[in-house]
Amino acid sequence: MNDLNKVEADLIKQEKEQTSMLNQAEYENYTGEDEVISNRDMARLISETVGKAAVRKSGMPQLDAMLGDFEDGELIVISGITGNGKTLLAKTLTRTFQQNDSFSLWFTYEESPRYFLSKFPPQYLPIFYLPKKNISSQLDWIKKRIIESTVKYKTKIVFIDHLHFLISLKEYINTSLLIGAIMRELKRMAIELDVIMFLLAHTQKIKQNERPDISHLRDSGFIGCEADKVMIIRRDGKEFKDGVKFTDYSELFILKNRSTGELGKIILKYNPEEKIFRESTVEEYKIEEEARKYEN
Repeated sequence: MNDLNKVEADLIKQEKEQTSMLNQAEYENYTGEDEVISNRDMARLISETVGKAAVRKSGMPQLDAMLGDFEDGELIVISGITGNGKTLLAKTLTRTFQQNDSFSLWFTYEESPRYFLSKFPPQYLPIFYLPKKNISSQLDWIKKRIIESTVKYKTKIVFIDHLHFLISLKEYINTSLLIGAIMRELKRMAIELDVIMFLLAHTQKIKQNERPDISHLRDSGFIGCEADKVMIIRRDGKEFKDGVKFTDYSELFILKNRSTGELGKIILKYNPEEKIFRESTVEEYKIEEEARKYEN
């Protein structure tokens, strides 16, 4: 190496060292919202935030004991086959939340606003919010409406009815992977916007005497993987040659629960006057089951 090349190499080396020192100083003094902090500082920040947060429960003692609180940033899946009570359970939760001063935003793709509202008895109609018109099912549009509703009405809970309306039929790709991408983006959205997101989704056909599990979620295993909580609801009934005869009871299976880890089943009963579910007991169910035997 000649003298000129050596001098040039030394200058380059010095420049890199100075740049490195400047970068180190920049990082050492960095205090942005994404700075790295200790777990103790994080715990302090969380305690300051959680102390101001509202407690959101279902209002059903057994379910609340099993699930714990519904927390901001959670993605919760309510599933079941068509007509088994997914939307009814979501409406029940909407009413309970509103009674505790927590308001919901609804994206109801499966029903028109007129039909959706008609299912609430006028005297029991809770306050909630929804777009005047669902002009899109794209996630960026949904995100903008969530932000709008949060700013205007302080909503902290979002219901989307249902998952398969978010899938573009024009996308000729693997449906399972597409659902997985949607689930992951919804989870990110829930965390970023600090909301609780309830997503309604279909299950595969489940036999009346078969216990549901996460594998019954339709079209993608990513639904169960990305969700914080998974519930499958099934109407109680007995199969006859001419079909299934249903009762006013439903079984709600808790199949995933990141909050407490507790899984299990609770019994719900339909209240025809208020058009909501209320929590029941196995004992109450058995008494009515015996009564039905004598009726038949």
